[in-house]
Amino acid sequence: MGISVAGRQRRSSTTGGDGGGNTTVGKGATVLVVDDGTGVPIGLHVASAQPHERTLVPPTVRTIRVPRNRGRPRTRPNDVVADTADDRAALRSALRRCGITPTMPARERRNRQRPKRGRPLRTGAR
Repeated sequence: MGISVAGRQRRSSTTGGDGGGNTTVGKGATVLVVDDGTGVPIGLHVASAQPHERTLVPPTVRTIRVPRNRGRPRTRPNDVVADTADDRAALRSALRRCGITPTMPARERRNRQRPKRGRPLRTGAR
């Protein structure tokens, strides 16, 4: 049996930390993990619980390191699969500029850039 240390003594005396922040309920942190297809983590980002998750996606993608047999690790995967909360045009275009294929379900149907073809729909009193 080893020497035991009280839990109070293990924790640092400073409150908060780099990844924690105040919320309406208390303190909290958001942990975003990027993993490969087999579940091995290749990127990690810890931030305060205050900002929305979609604002934390770009810094999380920058932490990706894909190991290789030789040389330094790759920083850009071939594609990224995300959930519905991360779906927005700015993120999709930023990932495409980096050469990453984004795969995420659409939150809602996007507005068309051009009007629909065919006879226009009439609404209201005639």
